[in-house]
Amino acid sequence: RSRILLKLCAANSQIKRHEEALISCDQAVELRTVSPGDNRSAAVFVDPAALREALKTRAAALQLDNDHDEAVRDWSRALESARESGAAPEEQQDLQRSLMQAQQNKRVWDERRDHMATLELPANLQQLAPEKQCSWIKKQHRKLARKWHPDKYRGNSDRGARKMREVQEAKDVLYERFRC
Repeated sequence: RSRILLKLCAANSQIKRHEEALISCDQAVELRTVSPGDNRSAAVFVDPAALREALKTRAAALQLDNDHDEAVRDWSRALESARESGAAPEEQQDLQRSLMQAQQNKRVWDERRDHMATLELPANLQQLAPEKQCSWIKKQHRKLARKWHPDKYRGNSDRGARKMREVQEAKDVLYERFRC
């Protein structure tokens, strides 16, 4: 079952259905973390390689969702698992490279966020009249604020709060840039 969930996670992530992808990934990681007969009170690792596979898939999905902090955490857990279980040196090197890439993506995201992409604004926004630019920003902010507001969002509350902060920051930066 966890293999199917990982495939769903990867597929949904590629088509930018991140919420469904992350739900599938979380379930797969949970299934691979606890024993099938467990009452889920104590986490007993079943197979370190299977857990690493689930963590790698979830980390990739998190990176596509621009949640770089959690992606770095998952890559770190996967690398730690590989070192503890004595995985092949090539696999450890691949995980180390992926972790370094995720850390680089996090730095780039923190320094140069694409606020227009965050608010899902059209590419030709800068060609519009100033009042149209401001109305687009306001409209998209309202739409995404309704979607991600902590009182309305039904998914993972941490993800909703993070997305709401990103939307608010994007609106503030773009209002200043376009002098709305």
